[in-house]
Amino acid sequence: MTKQPFPFLYIITIFLFSCSSIKLKNGVTNFKPDTAIENVKIIGVNESISHNGQVIGDFVLREDWKNDWESMKKKMIEFARKKGANLITIKTIGWGKKGNGFYADGSLYYVEQFNQVSESNNNCSVFIARNSLESPMGSAFTINVKINETTYNNLSKKDVIEKKFHDCNETVTISLNGKNHEIKLNGRSRYYQVSKQTSGNSIGGGIAIGIGGISITEIEDEELARLIMYQNR
Repeated sequence: MTKQPFPFLYIITIFLFSCSSIKLKNGVTNFKPDTAIENVKIIGVNESISHNGQVIGDFVLREDWKNDWESMKKKMIEFARKKGANLITIKTIGWGKKGNGFYADGSLYYVEQFNQVSESNNNCSVFIARNSLESPMGSAFTINVKINETTYNNLSKKDVIEKKFHDCNETVTISLNGKNHEIKLNGRSRYYQVSKQTSGNSIGGGIAIGIGGISITEIEDEELARLIMYQNR
């Protein structure tokens, strides 16, 4: 596997525009729920979960690209509690988004009771999306994906592939531009980011594996992976 340095100007741009802040906009002032907020749930805006919660406001989080997901999640949860919210809906999330090291935006709600929809199925899925840190030059590179016998041509940064499986112990073949990589579901969904191969590592994920000039990286934190896949693109 040939390793190339991550595009220098791209990573410098991310560094220069990185800062640390979380702010509420269009917010309800002095909202106080009847009970103290103990648990805060975080969901992606496109997940199949409905609710009729009260809108507290929209928020924006900007962080340095070196910060880990657990610390940023903690900051969002603490911020939500202070504002009287127990539900965070993520619209945009990821490293390198909108010129920031790490960026997230979404809405805060206070919900009396959650009504989960379409969450009872026992299927496992394979999700694949392009890496948000991929350079503009790399993004122009065509990546065709095949999962078992299903083909997805010319994957773009706006696309998210989801292939569902009834057997959660199945061995799945992922083909990237004709080069195969086998994975075993091991009883759960699996989440991957792909990009034109530039480095052996990926911020916010695991170790990248090079397959025919393409890097495929499994997102190891399932909650973060779910939010990345279910965000707006």
